[in-house]
Amino acid sequence: MTQPAPYIYSSLLTLALSLSLFGCSPTSTSEPAPTLDHHLSWDEDDENGNNHAGDAEEVDAPWQRSITINGTLQTCGYEGGEDWPWTGDNDNYRVEVPEDGYMDVELQWDSSSDLDLMLYFEPPGNNASPDWFSNQSDNEGPESYLFDEPMSRGDDIVVGVACAGGEADSYRLVVNWET
Repeated sequence: MTQPAPYIYSSLLTLALSLSLFGCSPTSTSEPAPTLDHHLSWDEDDENGNNHAGDAEEVDAPWQRSITINGTLQTCGYEGGEDWPWTGDNDNYRVEVPEDGYMDVELQWDSSSDLDLMLYFEPPGNNASPDWFSNQSDNEGPESYLFDEPMSRGDDIVVGVACAGGEADSYRLVVNWET
């Protein structure tokens, strides 16, 4: 009678250990895992405390691909150099970058008010000027900005909205992220 080669024993032992440690694949008919919501809506909740970029309201929602910030500007008005710093309502939001990748921001509104998008690439103090702002006076949106350099996970940006003219207005700030 022939004896099996020793490598067969070691292969069988390895297979037995693997099955005992990791088990067999399940054959249940349970429901599939739910898909994650890649778009999140978040409402402004600090109307009086986010007028300056240094006091930006923290967007403390665990977002992944896109977040829409819904807000309302209470007053409008900007009269040029004599009105600096801004006397109308500003809303500023601190947004943490969820993962390494590229970001873009879009400001949307539905009226004829003149809203402006402002960006601070690093969280500033109270009297800092924005690193970028839309200076359009055309009373219609949307206004948008695409970051041309990738952002790193955990970085903060401050996104601001100002009303240069027209009636007080509500808006949507859409922040998108992708690799």
